[in-house]
Amino acid sequence: LTAEGREVSRGRDLRIHSMGGSTVVALRIPAQSINAGDYIVRLTGRTADGGEEDVASYSFRVLRRQF
Repeated sequence: LTAEGREVSRGRDLRIHSMGGSTVVALRIPAQSINAGDYIVRLTGRTADGGEEDVASYSFRVLRRQF
């Protein structure tokens, strides 16, 4: 999501992996699909009854360098 709440990309049926003693979820987003700015990754899980439940959210900033 952008900082304003607009959805940029959505991963579906992601799986957890163990990496270096931590549990991780890997998501690839094509660089050209996001512009410089602030973003929020919202991680949700599927409940036993098929609903969605928020698990965590992470914010990050994209900077574009001119070469």
